[in-house]
Amino acid sequence: MKRANKHPFLGFTVFAFLLLSAPFHVARAGSACHYIEQADLAIVPPGRSKFPTVDGEINGQPVKLAIDTGAYATFMMRSEADRQSLHPVRTRSQVQGVGGNASIFTVNIKDIAIGGAHAKNMRFPVLESLEDTGVAGIIGVDFLLQYDVELNLAEHRVKLFRADHCQDKALAYWDSDALTVPMEFMADSSRPRVQVKINGVPVWALIDTGAFRSVVDLDTVRKLGLSIDAPGVVTGGKAGGIGSGKRKLWHMTFDSFAIGDEVVQHPRIAIMDDAENYRGRKQHGMILGRDFLASHRVLLAQSQMLMYYSYKGGQVFLKDEIDAINLPRAAP
Repeated sequence: MKRANKHPFLGFTVFAFLLLSAPFHVARAGSACHYIEQADLAIVPPGRSKFPTVDGEINGQPVKLAIDTGAYATFMMRSEADRQSLHPVRTRSQVQGVGGNASIFTVNIKDIAIGGAHAKNMRFPVLESLEDTGVAGIIGVDFLLQYDVELNLAEHRVKLFRADHCQDKALAYWDSDALTVPMEFMADSSRPRVQVKINGVPVWALIDTGAFRSVVDLDTVRKLGLSIDAPGVVTGGKAGGIGSGKRKLWHMTFDSFAIGDEVVQHPRIAIMDDAENYRGRKQHGMILGRDFLASHRVLLAQSQMLMYYSYKGGQVFLKDEIDAINLPRAAP
């Protein structure tokens, strides 16, 4: 999800956790490092091409909220605003996605709750698109990456942590042998990206829980000296999200994919042409979606600007016959 026009809802810092669990000590006795669990959220597994969701409340009404590290901001869906008769007011801002642009509205809300976090009596941004997702809102990185975010999709959990004096400590408490790669935030959207290698060539990859599957951008394929007209490349499925348009997918077998010290030989990965949305400003050439994330346990440790990850088993990238994708953002 990309901003088409700047709007005032970035930095969704109005959430404050009211109840904190006890610190989880990740270092030796006597160390000053404490890893403090702020929330442990159960994920409702998504259906085909849908979002992973957590339970929340808006104005005291129970709702499903999508966890989306590919969304730069937190939004309510227009359908939910209408359901609650909240009378959205159109703004001049828009967001851009795979299928085109969508307008942003605002509404007054009394309370929104996610786990132990609450915000009260505020103007809240509303997104007019994505009405077939079955969610009332999207929780984006402006909220999520105020914390370290553990993504354990295989066991249907998301945890949020605060790090206290842990800069030089290993934070993957579930695996002393977990791998790490440097992580950074995209300059104009604060979404997390890491560097991977495709056929040995460095490529920036967006970590995106909102994407049903991983995809490589067609422009990246061309920069690798490859062609979608090559033998063995097949067409299958379309990508959709914000806007009404759909984008064709191809499927190609690459020589290798590597993230840090983990290497996948001869992976078959989907390809999508998204170039027209970016006008030369694109900040990633690949999206690591829920297929990759479901086969790994991942910690987006913004406190250290590292991504920890452990391979947990299963297929890293989906096969051709899975022909649905949900990409409600077209990141710059």
